[in-house]
Amino acid sequence: MVTGIITAAGLGTRSGLDGKFRKELLPLYDTINKKLVLRPVIDIVYRRLISAGCKKIIIVLDPADRISRLYVESNFENYEFALQPEKKGFGNAVYAGLNLVDGDDFILNAGDGMISDIAFYKSIGNSKHTTLNLFQTEHPERYGNAALDLEAGTVSAVVEKPLIPLSNFAIAALYFFKNDFKEYLNESTVELTDSINRYIKDGRRVDYNVIDRKQWLSIGKKEEYYKVLERSYEANLNHEMKNGKE
Repeated sequence: MVTGIITAAGLGTRSGLDGKFRKELLPLYDTINKKLVLRPVIDIVYRRLISAGCKKIIIVLDPADRISRLYVESNFENYEFALQPEKKGFGNAVYAGLNLVDGDDFILNAGDGMISDIAFYKSIGNSKHTTLNLFQTEHPERYGNAALDLEAGTVSAVVEKPLIPLSNFAIAALYFFKNDFKEYLNESTVELTDSINRYIKDGRRVDYNVIDRKQWLSIGKKEEYYKVLERSYEANLNHEMKNGKE
């Protein structure tokens, strides 16, 4: 069985929000029951994790975030809350949810981004090893960055927002982790990439998928939100046209 984790404890200040309304509630386009709709990104992520086979989804929130909590309680099933009281980084937010994972492998998805293709989620739950999802970019220094062993077909190293990138491959915030990855996080974990690096150095295998840059839809700076909204609209139109031809 696979458990899902959605991290949604950030304040969203880069997205132009004031902390009362969090970025995981900003809408993107999605197709539900063959209809084009606008839904909060956390809602779309939740539905994609369900499609990936997650029987339970852990949602990591800020304790003060009553609005996101109310949305989840009103619309989701088979979930549990975990809380991140202090903003100690993405890795710490993941650690906050791990006590509820038990012995399952888990799929981790940040609450402010998603891969547009729902079919991708349906396949990732069947991964054999811990797996990262990567896209190529001209600005790898803005993201978690991965070096690849092309011969082995694995990730050889990762680093967070490097001054000198290892490659032009950025890490999308959707991961599949084998349960043994839990050993590499603790309360002092800040960057998830540090834990992934230690996992690799201990001889654990990390696979990767390469996706098209346009498939990763992430709500970041307020100046670029409209572009992400537009790309989510185009992705759903393209999906509709493809299905229509089939």
